[in-house]
Amino acid sequence: MKDVQGWWEVPSICYYCSLLGNAFGLPDFTIERLEEALSTEEEDVLLTEMFTTLTQAILPEAVDKSWREKVAYLFSDRGKSNPFEKSEFDKTLTCWEKLDVLYNLCEMRMECADVNGIIKTIEKWQLKTLPIGEDSNEMLYWYFCGTRIYRQDRSVEHLERKSARRSVKRQKSTSSPALIGMNGLKKYAYETLLKLTDTPRSNLIKEE
Repeated sequence: MKDVQGWWEVPSICYYCSLLGNAFGLPDFTIERLEEALSTEEEDVLLTEMFTTLTQAILPEAVDKSWREKVAYLFSDRGKSNPFEKSEFDKTLTCWEKLDVLYNLCEMRMECADVNGIIKTIEKWQLKTLPIGEDSNEMLYWYFCGTRIYRQDRSVEHLERKSARRSVKRQKSTSSPALIGMNGLKKYAYETLLKLTDTPRSNLIKEE
């Protein structure tokens, strides 16, 4: 669970789903529930429903394929690392693989034809991710959804250098400005986001 709380993709997905989940037919969930689903070694009903719903929307013509087969096709077709590259569709995904699949499916869903119409129904102020404050140490504070506030430490320069290439690559891979929340977080993916809890702070960035 500690590792999951250290990945910026988790609050990004939660914010994305808080805005678009109903329109996309995705289930309601909290950030804690998503972290639990990602952390368990067993197949979780929440993730299965999300994977199924997203892949059905992205590949509606592949009605005879499972979500795992659709993921394999979509990832291979886009040159992404495919967790089922050896057609091992019964493979148990790792925590990070599940998160990576979910994040990429959320991005791919934004390429569907119905998205522009859905975006028009959302208030413009909701389409921007902005910090809610800054302290005397130039730490930025962010709220995405749920009950958590995150602190962004902009002083971690080595993370910026280490992740700049990865961050730029991921941003260029998506041309749509409608990636609400996700673009806002990816913009700061090379920096450290610290969750404000009583537990030791964890960096919301995946180690390379």
